[in-house]
Amino acid sequence: MKLKNLWLIAVAILIYACNAEETRSWEVTFDPNKPKDPNEQSIINVAAGKFYKMNVVANSAYADKAPLDPWTSGTKLTDEETGTLSTKNRGVGWDAQTVEVIIDLGSLRSITEVSVHAISDPTSQIVFPAQIEVSTSKDKSQWEKAASPITYSDSNGKSDAWGKTDFSNVACRYVKATLKSSASTSTMMLIDEIKGKGGTLSAFAVKIRIAHSFHLLTVWSISTIIRIRSGRPRRKY
Repeated sequence: MKLKNLWLIAVAILIYACNAEETRSWEVTFDPNKPKDPNEQSIINVAAGKFYKMNVVANSAYADKAPLDPWTSGTKLTDEETGTLSTKNRGVGWDAQTVEVIIDLGSLRSITEVSVHAISDPTSQIVFPAQIEVSTSKDKSQWEKAASPITYSDSNGKSDAWGKTDFSNVACRYVKATLKSSASTSTMMLIDEIKGKGGTLSAFAVKIRIAHSFHLLTVWSISTIIRIRSGRPRRKY
């Protein structure tokens, strides 16, 4: 192969590298006003639209919608729509008992916070959960529990409220929310959204990393071509 053709190949690789894109960039957003650090992560709701499974069937008056067994119990809890006292039918409700909801994030994600939106309507015997324990796992076998559970102790008098717990940037694929009811067996728990605040590499960061790899490949290719044409042996370091 002529040297001219080899140089054209090297230039083509360089051009491709400059335009390299990550095909899954639709998952994230990139704010150009933020620091231009290639390692920056876009903070998003990593639970949005994800499948989940519940270990207890919901009360028929507040059942989930669009269940698709065996993959998901429904869609209400990750559709990013929250309700109020007048729209509490957006939520999923259970009679007083312990309920587990496990969300599959689809792949490993970095989690810093999990929040749950709940609705209270004492006239209908609907109360906030006594507490919600949140755990994370990479394999749905070994679970790491959050340092503190979610409570709604400061939500007295409110008809709906967010409760949250923090994580120290934990890597996981599964998020489990364990809802515990109050002592009264005549009450019901009602939640309508579970969010996972986390990070994934921004499209900008992915593009930079892919381009950097191709640039290294181009430099190596050019140096190899020059070495072959000049007949010089490979340098030892």
